[in-house]
Amino acid sequence: MSIFDRFNLKRRKKGMYLYTEQELDEYEAYIEEKFGKCDKVLHEIVSPDIHLDILVISPTNESPFYKLITMGVGAYRMNVPKEISSYELEYAELILYLPKEWDLNSKDEQDYWPIRILKIIGRISINSNTWIGFGHTIHGNENMTAFAENTKQNTILLLAGCDLQYNRLDLRLKNGRR
Repeated sequence: MSIFDRFNLKRRKKGMYLYTEQELDEYEAYIEEKFGKCDKVLHEIVSPDIHLDILVISPTNESPFYKLITMGVGAYRMNVPKEISSYELEYAELILYLPKEWDLNSKDEQDYWPIRILKIIGRISINSNTWIGFGHTIHGNENMTAFAENTKQNTILLLAGCDLQYNRLDLRLKNGRR
């Protein structure tokens, strides 16, 4: 039984953009191959448009940081400009690396803000009928204040996803979607 079966994600709801069962199986295999076994899923309670969960892969000796990987963002086709449509940028997922000392079990905003930001970024293309990709910067708020009290960071820069050997992550599903 896959992690997706255990968490009952293989379903379609009216008005939502969700992966098919086959797409979820392919995505799960790809994540496991590139990063290892997922030990935890941070579930989204309310899903109005996509079901955006975050897969957590814990630190190891070879990879001493958490890997937080979105699952569900790529079910939505982004509105990529026609001028760059040949690059196949319509679908994407997000990955964020956090230090092994990060407290992922904390409910404190000082520990939760990276998760909150991933969820916000994951919905930008839906809420604004646009797209997100390499080189885009995303500010935390209009006032340009820090994401939380324990950081000065107030902006995210999106880069191409890489594995631990700095190889670009690029999944092509069997249905042809990249």
